[in-house]
Amino acid sequence: MILGGDFRQVLPVIKGGSFGEQIARSVSKLTFWPGVKIIHLQQNMRSQQDGEFSQILMRIGDGVQHTINGDFVESPQSMVIPWKGGQSLYYLIDSIFPNMIDHANDANYMVGRAIITPRNVDVDKINEMLIGLFPSEEKVYTSWDSVDDDNHNL
Repeated sequence: MILGGDFRQVLPVIKGGSFGEQIARSVSKLTFWPGVKIIHLQQNMRSQQDGEFSQILMRIGDGVQHTINGDFVESPQSMVIPWKGGQSLYYLIDSIFPNMIDHANDANYMVGRAIITPRNVDVDKINEMLIGLFPSEEKVYTSWDSVDDDNHNL
């Protein structure tokens, strides 16, 4: 079995549980944990094309990247998009997806870019803005994982 990720960021969800209960049920507390062999990755595969970003990730992982008040990682100015009110998200989108309309049907262009945010409300807002920038009409495709009471094979 191969487990991946930072276990400090992947705590179990325990409905109504306290932080201590989450820690007690984390993977490192399970009975098989003493037999786990930990292999540390040396190269972030996603950042091979960007040496500066790779070095920042390594410094964050090693706990040596400069922080602000001990809580926030300080990003280099070359990676910062200053907040300038309501237009800032459009500036962010344009920085990550330059000339998006020209590449709207280019799958390689689209999958090679991402805007990542930890809050779903921000994901929804950015996705809505991005969809609004596409040159064609929006289409919604509905899917189901399962259908209850399907006696008619619909």
